[in-house]
Amino acid sequence: MTAIAQPIATARSRPGARRRIAESVDRWGLVAYTLAAVGYLLLPIAVMIVFSFNAQVGKFNYQWHWFSLDAWLNPFGRPGMEAAIVTSLQIAFLSTIAATALGTLIALSLTRYHFAGRSATNLFIFLPMATPEIVMGASLLTLFVNTTQAPLNTFIPKGLLFPLGFNTILIAHIMFNISYVVVTVKARMAGFDRRLEEAAMDLGANEWTTFWRVTFPLIFPGILAASLLAFSLSIDDFVITNFTSGLTNTFPIWVWGSIRNSLPVQINVVGTMIFGTAVLLVLGSTLLQRRERDAAEAALERGDEAGRQRGRGGHLPERHASAQPQLAVPRAGGLAGPVAPRSAFGPIGRPAARGVRQEAVDGRRVEVRRAEPGDVARAAEVRGPVEPLSAPPPARTEEPLALPLPEPRSARADDAGGLGDPDPVGRPGPRQRTP
Repeated sequence: MTAIAQPIATARSRPGARRRIAESVDRWGLVAYTLAAVGYLLLPIAVMIVFSFNAQVGKFNYQWHWFSLDAWLNPFGRPGMEAAIVTSLQIAFLSTIAATALGTLIALSLTRYHFAGRSATNLFIFLPMATPEIVMGASLLTLFVNTTQAPLNTFIPKGLLFPLGFNTILIAHIMFNISYVVVTVKARMAGFDRRLEEAAMDLGANEWTTFWRVTFPLIFPGILAASLLAFSLSIDDFVITNFTSGLTNTFPIWVWGSIRNSLPVQINVVGTMIFGTAVLLVLGSTLLQRRERDAAEAALERGDEAGRQRGRGGHLPERHASAQPQLAVPRAGGLAGPVAPRSAFGPIGRPAARGVRQEAVDGRRVEVRRAEPGDVARAAEVRGPVEPLSAPPPARTEEPLALPLPEPRSARADDAGGLGDPDPVGRPGPRQRTP
């Protein structure tokens, strides 16, 4: 009996072990894969940062000797290095500004308008990204050289595109950066709600004001991401720049020329500076977007809670009343209560009289309105300062107005001493005395 039960127990334990292994893989497999991928990407950067603190012995910074800050104290201590870095920064800033402006406008036109050649324009926008850099560099070099010959030399000023130099590098960087800016901004514009612009224009804003006050703040994260991408691509480009630079040295070209004879540790220092600056910019942008998103979600949550409270016929809790700015509204009999502030998307309107009542909250009279489904609570107009009441005021009582009752017809006929006929509609008319 024991010999038979042991294989059965072993067979039952195997599925349980397999299930635990599968659960462990399902739980930690994605985490391990993510850490491995991130480590693979950041390992060269980590080596660059570590070797920027190395004490270089000889011409090449390949082996670790000991910790030193000499390279950080003199980061531009190599001949021609500072000039190359300044040139790279100038080209990167100028090409980023031009490519971001042009690419944003192109993305807006491709997203919002339908025109002849729209599909062809989309195709041409993607061509610079799909073309190999060495092919692009050789093509640009051919174009710039042929500007000195007919017929291009008839309308292109002499010296603008040839000899090669700063101008040709700048034109080439703007050209391939535009494609990346267009793609990034178009992705941001994909979920843009055009009704926000229509609402702004319904409230009296013109096209210029609507763009800068409504459209631009909403698409700014996409524009910022596109500009950061364009800057990093421009300052890091080597292949296209090598074809179009002529005698002008940028930082990647200077590094390529120096590593044939030596590899100074200052290269690691400058690379670490550029990487740290990019990380700080990305972190700042991310924190700014998260802050704006949290503020918008908090405002939306407060609005939803207010709608639910009004829908149940109750009043807002004290935390909502203190968290939002209050406007006092005078009412009949000197009673007033706090209401919501002015809406940002529409004019102030008076609440409907239907479903409105007043309640005493913290010594003040608060107006509560039951919200209909889909109704947006609107603020009331401010008509004058109101002081809070120390206690709920007593109910206002009004005495009925005494009106004279009509006298009976027979009594009036006797007092008049004569007969009278009623008017044509059947009401008793004035008596007429006979002479």
